[in-house]
Amino acid sequence: MERPLKNYLRLSLILAWLSFPDPMCLAGAAEPALEITLHVSNYAHVDSEIVVAAEQRVTRIYGQLGVVTVWLDDLLLPEDDPANSLCHRMADIHVTILPRAMEGLRLQSNALGSAPADGLYSHWAYVFYDRVESLFARQVASVAQGKVSRWATSDQILAYVITHEVGHLLGLPHTPAGIMRAVWDSNDLLDAAHGDLRFNSPQAATIRSEARIRREEFLQSCIASTSINSNSEFLRVGNRVFTEPEGFMKTSMNFL
Repeated sequence: MERPLKNYLRLSLILAWLSFPDPMCLAGAAEPALEITLHVSNYAHVDSEIVVAAEQRVTRIYGQLGVVTVWLDDLLLPEDDPANSLCHRMADIHVTILPRAMEGLRLQSNALGSAPADGLYSHWAYVFYDRVESLFARQVASVAQGKVSRWATSDQILAYVITHEVGHLLGLPHTPAGIMRAVWDSNDLLDAAHGDLRFNSPQAATIRSEARIRREEFLQSCIASTSINSNSEFLRVGNRVFTEPEGFMKTSMNFL
């Protein structure tokens, strides 16, 4: 009787294991990580340590929302690279740091950046570094005058400007408070200095949704159609053009 009992117990355990639902079935298929790829063009020749520190801050801010930021060093690969490699190495959002604002943009005098979020060029964000430096200098003066207790550093301001403009590209309008406020006040800048300037919950949901849509559309169009202009000045992937918008960055740039 001992052997049949052991066999019965073994069979019971096997049947119980087979009948227990797979945890993955209960939870559903794992959702792929949300990811945005960014490339920085530093035309303002900002110190590399400031740029790197700013990128790290942007990474932390979006990481808190569950969105991974990947920073690419090179926008384009050699022409003999396979298309799929090109797609995976190409930035979805291109951040251009300019020494100062350009003519014809019709910007407010206190605008720290710009993001033309419509049309083919809905992946280009611009930062005007002279205004970043000016804001930093005004904060230092305010601290010296005892008006505020702490200033946001240049890399903190740069990081939040990039985060703000990328936020526009990910579907966010200006709001009365937080990162997406059109003009930051002293309290916002103090929050920035402490790393506490944030997106709210609805904004976080919009960012995650748009990041997912943009990534899926990009990969699908990239796989379907990849072509490089013979002079390598621009790259077209599906319906996206990876070059500066007409009149934005030419050999002779006109700044305000």
